[in-house]
Amino acid sequence: MEYALVFLSALLVGAIVYWATLRQEQRGPAAPDDEGGLSAAVEGAPPAPAAQPGMVYVPLTTATRTWETRVSGIVGIIVVVTLSAAALALALYLGGSFIANLFGDAVSNGGLNGGAAAP
Repeated sequence: MEYALVFLSALLVGAIVYWATLRQEQRGPAAPDDEGGLSAAVEGAPPAPAAQPGMVYVPLTTATRTWETRVSGIVGIIVVVTLSAAALALALYLGGSFIANLFGDAVSNGGLNGGAAAP
């Protein structure tokens, strides 16, 4: 059940990021300017096509993607999700263990006031 919860939460976050990136204001490709920074758009480049009302424009690159790049991307996502889930589980376990030991030691030593008698 825990694995399904981690998977579903990762799926939800991915869907939110996907939805948010499609709703961004369309900008042209970045290019180096004279000062060495990046300008908003390449001079002389055609403007980005405007999306019709109710439609979404998904910018695509001109580079072709091979099956190797797609598989390596999927493997990378699986590795990142797995390592993130393991790190979160370890952090929660260690945090819970620390709190349990802290209160366990306090109770075994006579309470939170160090064993002193209450007035």
